[in-house]
Amino acid sequence: MESIITLALISIIISMVYLTIIYFAKNVGDYTSLTSKNFDRNLFSLMLKEDFFTSEKVTTHNKKDFIVHFYDGSMVNYYQSNNHLFNPNQKAQQRVLT
Repeated sequence: MESIITLALISIIISMVYLTIIYFAKNVGDYTSLTSKNFDRNLFSLMLKEDFFTSEKVTTHNKKDFIVHFYDGSMVNYYQSNNHLFNPNQKAQQRVLT
């Protein structure tokens, strides 16, 4: 009888430990994803600010895209699609929610 009660208690404790580990693993994954998204958004924002501060002029052709012209003659294109702002000139395409 005592061994059955001990076995039941141990199985409850092991189940609680397992559920706690699963809960923390899920939260760490969610936090990592959120942190990565925030880092990408902040990096894109910093790049956009730097482009604007170092630009000679900014021209636009319509409401969806604009071109940043620099003093050395180079240009950076930005366009908006589905509430996101894209910079297709980067090696890894950068985007930010507008």
